[in-house]
Amino acid sequence: MDHTLLILLFPLSWIATFTVTEALSVAVFKRRGGELSLLNGIAFAMLPVMIVPGVLLLTQTLSYTLRAENLIIVALPILLQVWVVCLLSSAISTAKGLRLERTALISLGVVYLNIIVLVAILQLSIF
Repeated sequence: MDHTLLILLFPLSWIATFTVTEALSVAVFKRRGGELSLLNGIAFAMLPVMIVPGVLLLTQTLSYTLRAENLIIVALPILLQVWVVCLLSSAISTAKGLRLERTALISLGVVYLNIIVLVAILQLSIF
């Protein structure tokens, strides 16, 4: 993957996640306000997802080879997505003043939309 694309991927996904989260919180729970707090919370919630590309970039730089069967490639992204859902739910709860159970619905919706977009991108061979 091109390093420039990798650098641009985080801010673009950050803004997209914020937009979808804000739209869902307004559409489903009629909660407005707290946009700056939500934007900051989403940035911190998304940081764990950057661990896998960072590990891959580091291994390429150090000339190590990783096979697809390695635990880092298979299990780590799944564990990190669970962590992201928890952090994102907490950020939405803090910014919008909703209970954590309600914000988990929005977080799971955002994660599922993310998976759909990634599968579509992979099917279109963009990456």
